[in-house]
Amino acid sequence: MRFDSVTNLVEEALAEFANWSFSSYGVQKLNRTTPMVAFGVAPGSDANSFKLAVRSRTPFGLDLPPVQNIVSQVKSEADILVTGNIRGPRRVVGLGTADKSEMKERMRPLRAGYSVGHHRITAGTLGVFVKGKEGIMMLSNNHVLANSNTAKVGDAILQPGRYDGGADPKDIVGKLVAFKEMKENGNIMDAAIASIDKAYLPKDLSLPKIGKIGKKIISPSDILGKQVQKIGRTTDYTKGTVTAVNLRNVAVGYGEGKVFRFDQLIEVRIPGGSFSAGGDSGSFVVDMDRNPVGLLFAGSAQNTLLCAIEPILKEFKVEICA
Repeated sequence: MRFDSVTNLVEEALAEFANWSFSSYGVQKLNRTTPMVAFGVAPGSDANSFKLAVRSRTPFGLDLPPVQNIVSQVKSEADILVTGNIRGPRRVVGLGTADKSEMKERMRPLRAGYSVGHHRITAGTLGVFVKGKEGIMMLSNNHVLANSNTAKVGDAILQPGRYDGGADPKDIVGKLVAFKEMKENGNIMDAAIASIDKAYLPKDLSLPKIGKIGKKIISPSDILGKQVQKIGRTTDYTKGTVTAVNLRNVAVGYGEGKVFRFDQLIEVRIPGGSFSAGGDSGSFVVDMDRNPVGLLFAGSAQNTLLCAIEPILKEFKVEICA
């Protein structure tokens, strides 16, 4: 199928799913504000063909009539995956001396890829440096720098994150400047920016183990089916393949029963492995030519999800330091 044909199918699938009567199917416990099934665009059999991506948290979701209806229309042109629960803040692994990864260490001056976090969270990843009206700042996730909507502008940011030994006040390296508030529906980013104290401003703007960041921002449609790479606090350097783009209605858990739905997401997978783990949130993802692709923010045992980078830069009125 053509890319635009699949995009139209995504809209059709979402409309049918939203209007379907769950009660008529005997489903009493489904929360319709957090749908179990997401739809997007997946690679086809060649560079010019595409499939309908169907992503369900459970096998049960695939049996729902609206899902069966749309899948029956495309038949073999459906790319189906049971993801399990997708989470933003995931259990952070690798505590203290038990794990010697350098990306958890204290780094002065600051560098991208290392442990960082709001003073009340465990730890995430400093994704990339950006420049705006307030000078050079750090970009990461809302749930890393702003504690999932609960922080206040001016709150302390630690490097390394608290889980990796960072302490207030000795490891304060900056302050929260702004975050995009996440709502129940229609989110396209989990992102925040923070200032950097002058003493810790970066001297090296490159990504460790990757290199100097390219200037071309890659659109989701152009990266589908291709490899990407990242450096992060927990799993260090990894490569993966973009297996879906423009994913819509993805339900992401944020703990304590909070679920936010996201659109326009990019999915990355590694056959038999994982592109990310808890603590990698905020990692900056680039293509194999080191051009910007997205900001890693969530995942499950089966996949990793990114927010496209271009809307984030526009939201905060910043540009990537390269």
